[in-house]
Amino acid sequence: VWINPIGITNAANYTPITNAYAPGELVSLYGNFGASVGGAQALPIPTELNGVQVLVNGLAAPVVLTGATQIVALIPYEVSGAHFATFQVVVNGLGSNKVTVYVDNTAPGIYTLSENGIGAGAILHADYTLVTDSSPAVPGETVLLYMNGLGTVTPAVGDGAAAAGNQLSISDENGGILVYLDDGVHALAQANVSFNGLAPGFAGLYQVNFTLPKSGLANGDAYINLDTYEALTAVATIRLSGFSGTA
Repeated sequence: VWINPIGITNAANYTPITNAYAPGELVSLYGNFGASVGGAQALPIPTELNGVQVLVNGLAAPVVLTGATQIVALIPYEVSGAHFATFQVVVNGLGSNKVTVYVDNTAPGIYTLSENGIGAGAILHADYTLVTDSSPAVPGETVLLYMNGLGTVTPAVGDGAAAAGNQLSISDENGGILVYLDDGVHALAQANVSFNGLAPGFAGLYQVNFTLPKSGLANGDAYINLDTYEALTAVATIRLSGFSGTA
């Protein structure tokens, strides 16, 4: 049982191991595990799946997916405040090597339709239909963006448990999460963020709702620059229409 020492990545955008990792972040671990392929079937996500456990600083992490060469798990919220996180995989009682990474409050990554962190973001209109080339976002519209790595939330949610819908869990970076849109033509246009936290009904999935400005952008694909106090991600895009000009 072996973890590739550079094989732990943000599950949304595959950022390298030199980046920091955040409490509550969904991560992919690559290596040789010899585990059967399977995913968690119910919430809360279990801390043992198909004989596989993932320990982070000795804490049992929720295991989302197992396989021979890849395991997906959620970093426990309890690593908050630590400077480092040490991963170990245990398969049927046999422990792997240990791999240590940096920890910070956030490590943002936007999910994309290509599933590699690049290109069209996983973004919905307010009616929960997908923002696409044929159904772009328009001036003044509020959209829902889905992402990873926004850290601890208030009220807190148990590791691997679904976020409640009747009392939203807000990221503890609330106020420090900013969205700017870059169409390649104009100066960066700031969007108004109205919500950032856990997506209700899901475990480990973060949601950011933002309203597009009514002007100052061009039609076409605009890069989403999402800032937190600790990090920036700027590789996902959103399709725009109804603005003046073309990007």
